[in-house]
Amino acid sequence: MSDLYIAIDPGGTTGVAWLLWRDGEWLFGSDQIGDRYETEWWLAHTIEITERDTTVIIERWDVRANTHTLTNQDDPRYIIGWVDGFCHTQPHVTYVEQTPAQAKRFGDDLKLKRMGWYVKGEDHARDAARHLLTYLAKDPGDAGDYVREGLTR
Repeated sequence: MSDLYIAIDPGGTTGVAWLLWRDGEWLFGSDQIGDRYETEWWLAHTIEITERDTTVIIERWDVRANTHTLTNQDDPRYIIGWVDGFCHTQPHVTYVEQTPAQAKRFGDDLKLKRMGWYVKGEDHARDAARHLLTYLAKDPGDAGDYVREGLTR
């Protein structure tokens, strides 16, 4: 089981959300990061300074015929590739991918609000929080228990 869960919504503006076990409680946070190099630095720095068992959940970005019509950017694929490679070099990090549909189908605004994870005006941070919520709702450990309990409040 992890002590730190990080979810990433990669893009030109990258959303990040995290749940950290510290001093006997789970602490949630989220943010938006402006470019891919800052995203890479943030993740490496966060994992390095916490030195905890970590699970990284990232939105899978599939390239299709209409991908560049919908969003003409390369940042998601660069970020996903870097995060995948980085996580696999870290012995205490588990790497997980989710589709956008998985997170949006389960992690709706009502559930985010119930958990206190809804941040108005930060769409990318909210999308990362959706991925975090979706993953943790099925997690068999303490973080999963925390989320499932929060959803029943």
